[in-house]
Amino acid sequence: MVVQQRLQSGSNVAHFRTVYGDQGGRFLISDPLRGPGLQLSEAELMDLWHFYNGESLGAYPPAREGDVRAVLGDDFRAAAKWRRLRSLEEQNIRAQPNDPYSWWGLGKANLRLGNVQAAATHFDRAVALGVPMQDYLYRQ
Repeated sequence: MVVQQRLQSGSNVAHFRTVYGDQGGRFLISDPLRGPGLQLSEAELMDLWHFYNGESLGAYPPAREGDVRAVLGDDFRAAAKWRRLRSLEEQNIRAQPNDPYSWWGLGKANLRLGNVQAAATHFDRAVALGVPMQDYLYRQ
């Protein structure tokens, strides 16, 4: 699974990593800058990934689609994944109402689910809370 994350905590630099397994509670990651041996805890992975609202790309041979569907369950379907993101970001906002990235993720999920007015309100809130300009210029 290729994930888009921050390069490091506190950075606004986008970075892509490949998560290829887990071992002893740590994710095994191949990183183009740090090599194939990077390991991150779930907390570290989520901290870097939250900035991009859990964006990922799964790549697999067609013959393994059944295995991928079994692992992802409902999230194999895009609409289900967007509904899950909406629910997650609603929870995040209840816990941290001033987190601009959760508002951005909620806007993104609602836009993909066809709730355009709600999405616009959420994007506006994210910008008001300080989402960097590059987010609304370069991210969809």
